[in-house]
Amino acid sequence: MLLLVDDAHDLDEATAALIVDLVGANWVRFVGAARPRPGMPAAVLQLWAEGTAQRIDLGPLDWEAVHQLAEQHLGGPVLPSISQLLRRASGGNPLYALQLMDAAAATGALFRRNGVWLLGGRLDGTGPSVAVEEQWRGLAQAEREALCMVALAEPAPREAVEELMGHDVVDALLDSHLAVAAYEPDPVLRPRYPVHGEALRTLVSASRSLELRQRLLSRIGHEPRTAESMMRMVAWSLECGVEVADKQLLSASIEAAKMFDDELAARAARLVRDPGLRKCARTVMARVHYNAGRYEEAASVLKHDFGRGNDVQELLTGTLLWGATRTALGDGPGEIAADAAALAAAGERLARSHPGSEARMSRSVSRRAAELEMLALSLQGDYAGLGARLDGQRPAEGRPGPAPAPSFLHALEAERLLAAGKAESAAREAAAGLDRLADEEQDLFFHREFLLIRYVAALALCGEWETAAAALDSYSSTSGYGLLPFGGGVLAARGFLLLRQGRTAEAERMLGPALESLKLNDPLQLCALTASMEFLAAASGPDAASGLDAASASAAALEAYESRNQLGPLYQRMLARILVAAGTEGLHGDGRGLAELGRLAEECRGPDRAGLRMQALVLRLECGDDEAAPGLLELAPLLEGRWAAAWRAYAEALRLDDGTAYARAAAGFQELGLAAAATRCYDKAATAMRRAGDKAGERQMRRSKGAAPAPAANGVTPGPVTVLTDRERDIVSLAVDGLTDREIAATLHVSVRTVEGHLYRSYAKLGVNRREQLQDVFRG
Repeated sequence: MLLLVDDAHDLDEATAALIVDLVGANWVRFVGAARPRPGMPAAVLQLWAEGTAQRIDLGPLDWEAVHQLAEQHLGGPVLPSISQLLRRASGGNPLYALQLMDAAAATGALFRRNGVWLLGGRLDGTGPSVAVEEQWRGLAQAEREALCMVALAEPAPREAVEELMGHDVVDALLDSHLAVAAYEPDPVLRPRYPVHGEALRTLVSASRSLELRQRLLSRIGHEPRTAESMMRMVAWSLECGVEVADKQLLSASIEAAKMFDDELAARAARLVRDPGLRKCARTVMARVHYNAGRYEEAASVLKHDFGRGNDVQELLTGTLLWGATRTALGDGPGEIAADAAALAAAGERLARSHPGSEARMSRSVSRRAAELEMLALSLQGDYAGLGARLDGQRPAEGRPGPAPAPSFLHALEAERLLAAGKAESAAREAAAGLDRLADEEQDLFFHREFLLIRYVAALALCGEWETAAAALDSYSSTSGYGLLPFGGGVLAARGFLLLRQGRTAEAERMLGPALESLKLNDPLQLCALTASMEFLAAASGPDAASGLDAASASAAALEAYESRNQLGPLYQRMLARILVAAGTEGLHGDGRGLAELGRLAEECRGPDRAGLRMQALVLRLECGDDEAAPGLLELAPLLEGRWAAAWRAYAEALRLDDGTAYARAAAGFQELGLAAAATRCYDKAATAMRRAGDKAGERQMRRSKGAAPAPAANGVTPGPVTVLTDRERDIVSLAVDGLTDREIAATLHVSVRTVEGHLYRSYAKLGVNRREQLQDVFRG
């Protein structure tokens, strides 16, 4: 009999002793689960001490396990960003994760669209409140009070809590795993699970909460030192009905909007009454609308205030967000360029009204107007003009000038370099912008995400798959509820990495859910590009040739592309057109897609669009059109990155039609994990060597083709199969034909020792130990 006992910490002594006796008599097998505190009964623990039982300490689930749990519980694909949020809110506790899902589904926040589970709002932390309350009521009175203070002030200053509640009480909370200690940078306390904090805050009355707040503030001798602490103190004040100063409300609302706590951001912004702060508060409301994908509502707020302000800060508030909102709504570069001119004019009027500060004010506004103008140039695809304007923002060498380019300009420069095929330079530029974020005074624009998507795109074209994946992992683990608006874009970026590696089946599994998310909320205008990637993956994947599902997925993706293909920067729009053309060729194979790729490549002539032209030519090669090779070789001096270099080597091999050149290109592809491209190269190498009468070379290429591995699940790509030198191939070929070392030496007019040395090195390269194994290596 198998005896399962949950909550074994609640067993009485007699029952525990009975179980031990049954186990000792081999009448039952026993599996018990207990909390760490108070733990298993002493009698049961004795079984472990004697070696009769095994003890397993269960830690929290990681996000991949939570993702698997979510898909099993909900019965379908779940957007990975939802699983990240579930992991964060539940702390990896499976019970809390399940309760959070059920509560979100009951309110409609968690819903299914075209088979994919999506999240339309924050997870309700009160879902697990019953389980939390039960655990809370089991504590001593002093521990309950201390835990409530920690939850209400989260993060709570540890020293103040210990002074008020006692060191022993705090130690008891830490020992029972209900609270955790950290340094942020001062010692603080938090509830062990984020859901504990939200659930416990609902259990405390407003009067009791106010009393705890007053007691804690009496022990704190400084203002909150982190944005999170400041936000929580403002929220706590509002929950207690305490009046908060307008400046503090505004500061909290701005930080909350940037940290995607839209509920607090909106609540605090609405309470701001100072006329001098109202414009900034309205901009916060616009950012809340933007976070939620309500771009028209955001525009209605921002349009009223654009170009108005009594000082520079007020005038510039929300201007970049206004440009992003116009872009999201499909307004053209002409409208945004007109806004830039209007902003510059407003700045001149404001500067004239402030004698003595005129030059400083004019410079500040001109810089922001230039940023809007450059956003318009990005949309238009005038990368030559964009480069000139970016150069104008940098101080001349040897002369003082403005501060280094802000992160927004780093992002635009990275995009310009991407379009020009300078992937390595683009990656460095985007990385520099990301490094600067912590030092810049951030406004209400989403600088991190704006940079990240360009950084990952550049790394993909450098073949730096692991670095790109690490950047996306870092964002997913640190952005919190930023995954609500930007999670679809993060997943699309992962799909792009897989697609560029030729892993179309894996890419399609990511791109489908990403597309459903972006249809609802597309802050970076990635929907059309994601739809084009999904179309290509569905049309070119292993199931494309058979089955209605692939045709249906292709049609749905194409429809989504056509509905959004006018949004976003030209780089994204043109790349989407290129991918759709390749998908059309993969789906129909009638030459229409190849012809369109040729037209798009011609449309991208010129150094400013060399990167886009390269993408079109590479996709022609992937579709089997070897006539694209000369065009790619023509671009070679302009291109950067390992990915481009690998395709350039393939184009050179096509020009030479030489087996050794094909083998070198195959090795380059294999280093990048491009298994399909490597296999194609090995085929061509074998054919070329057969034509040249090189039997050994042909056999080795066929063996290498079979050994060309795809990247492992962890993204690490095995090294390339080593290619024999010409002399080694000659000697191995004769050895396979049955000649002795002396006969080979006589045939090739070399010494026997030379033959033996080449054979020895060939054995090591081919992974064999003796001559007889060469027959197996080169069979067929």
